Amino acid sequence: MFLLKSIFSGGRRQPTNPGLSDPVLDDTTTRALVGSVDDEITDPRVVDSMVVQAISQSSTNAAERACFDAHDLPDALLKETPELIERALALLDIEIHARYDNHAYILAESMNPSFVKNRDFRLMFLRTDNFNVKKAALRMVRHFQVKLDLFGKERLASNITQDDLDGDTFDGVYNGHVQVLPTRDHMGRTVYVFVAKPAITHEGFMMKMRRMFYFFMAYLQNVDGQKQDAVALVFYLQNEGPGLQESRFESIWKAPRLIQGMPIRIPVVHLGSTSTLWSPAHSVLKVALNVIAGMQLCPHYGSFEDCINTIKAQGIDTKSFPLDADGNVATESHHEWLEAQRRKERQVEPKRSRVHVPGSFDVLFGKGSPLQNHRGNIKFRGLIADCRMAYEKADKDKKRRIIEEIVSTVRQSSGLFLRADGTGSWIDVDDKAACMKVGSLFRTIRFHQDGGGKAKRRASAKASS
Repeated sequence: MFLLKSIFSGGRRQPTNPGLSDPVLDDTTTRALVGSVDDEITDPRVVDSMVVQAISQSSTNAAERACFDAHDLPDALLKETPELIERALALLDIEIHARYDNHAYILAESMNPSFVKNRDFRLMFLRTDNFNVKKAALRMVRHFQVKLDLFGKERLASNITQDDLDGDTFDGVYNGHVQVLPTRDHMGRTVYVFVAKPAITHEGFMMKMRRMFYFFMAYLQNVDGQKQDAVALVFYLQNEGPGLQESRFESIWKAPRLIQGMPIRIPVVHLGSTSTLWSPAHSVLKVALNVIAGMQLCPHYGSFEDCINTIKAQGIDTKSFPLDADGNVATESHHEWLEAQRRKERQVEPKRSRVHVPGSFDVLFGKGSPLQNHRGNIKFRGLIADCRMAYEKADKDKKRRIIEEIVSTVRQSSGLFLRADGTGSWIDVDDKAACMKVGSLFRTIRFHQDGGGKAKRRASAKASS
């Protein structure tokens, strides 16, 4: 049974919307079109025939769109005028509320109308579909249904931040298997890189989808990313890992559905693989991408160098490609972007009641080397050391001000003072508790540098008497 059934059909058949240029197919129709997953559809000629059949059965506009996408010809962008924007925003609300499958959207609107009706948020979807109101409404409805399935009701009506991510999803975001190239392709499009290799084939499917959701929404805060099409580059290394056979086809069919709910258009997917063992999955993916999302798949097989050269010939700059032939993923610049993004999120988003994974600038309460070796705690001790001499010379009032300034410095860097809540998550303590932590650390440093302090001297005096 599919984990994200509602992404496909919401438990009901999706009607074809004549106002859309791409066909809207439910799961039953799609599977009937491509048949069962077996050797019959691994023949590229059979797959191409299925794609042609799917296009021919759709509208004339859909067939024309598929041809445009195959030749990398983008739509002409409409000029954004105040009149266009205001009219589109008004019509978008009407169109969304006229849809029968908008229950997740309506739920989010009832929870936090200011978030759902935020002008910039809604413009993301309008820009993605070049101000086609019907398409933007469908994309928004799908977006909230996907979000509800992935993150639950609690996070439905707010932006997803790194503080919201569970440990597995957080690690998946930081492992570098989804990145954006610093340079665009020959048509000025953003290039998303997805790395798949045996070491990550046991990641849970839901975790992969949550990672993709967060990554797209975080990067698409950039207005230029909303206006331009994007290109996906998926790279497989070596042979498939054990256990992948049972789960790979689920991923193949559902990833396009998730993309349909994101404010992003990816007309072309370049796929590189060093092993032909992936070709059956790629054959199914070719049909799934075209039928479900109107996306064209361009597979490239051979050695790592052969794939890179072929992809480079497609107008993609591979100098900064974050993967080498041995399967090593470069993450330094990726981590820098993520940490800057997390700081930004904490500055503009409402404070979360709990944090699942502490940041590198957070200070952790507790004992033991794992906590004390946390990067935030190391920086914190360095800050204490820099202020120690001034603290020791200060009177009581000045000591209090020094402590408050240290707490303020951590807060201004988007850091939190976190205490474990006993469930695997962390809670940010108030400033009073943070100040007590700072004062305690000053006393601890003084004790150790004083050779044990007064207690040691009393013990020595007692022994001598």
